[in-house]
Amino acid sequence: MEAGADFQRALLTRLLEVEKDRWEFERAVTRIRNGKQPHREVPELQSGRGPADIATWRFEHDVCERLARQLRSVGDALAWRVFGFHRPFILALCRNQSPGPMYGTAGLPAELDHFEWACKEDGPFPLLHDLTNCLRIGDMTVWDGVRPPRRKRSRPT
Repeated sequence: MEAGADFQRALLTRLLEVEKDRWEFERAVTRIRNGKQPHREVPELQSGRGPADIATWRFEHDVCERLARQLRSVGDALAWRVFGFHRPFILALCRNQSPGPMYGTAGLPAELDHFEWACKEDGPFPLLHDLTNCLRIGDMTVWDGVRPPRRKRSRPT
């Protein structure tokens, strides 16, 4: 199941890039609203719209938000597949609100460390819930090839 872990790493990398851009565009909107110029770290505008208009920066932010949702839809497809399209598992893990963007959160390094540890120690396949729109309870689910899938929180550091 190394391919599944590699797929999640690639999806996570892209998702964090989009969330970082979203955060930077949000900062730019705030700066422009306060009469300042966008900061240096702001990503290049992709829309072709004028940089002097605050609506341009909001549009770029919204596009990043939608891209993140679409990337998580890919994670949803992975979740449905690994749960064998068994609806009760998905329904049981979808009951909370979205935790929001992952980029810049304090717990992300611990969660990623636990993911890598689970890839090596727990067996065939850990699934990161934050890569999905549909899984909202716990940080990941681990399949060990013997027992049914189990929800795990990041291990203490």
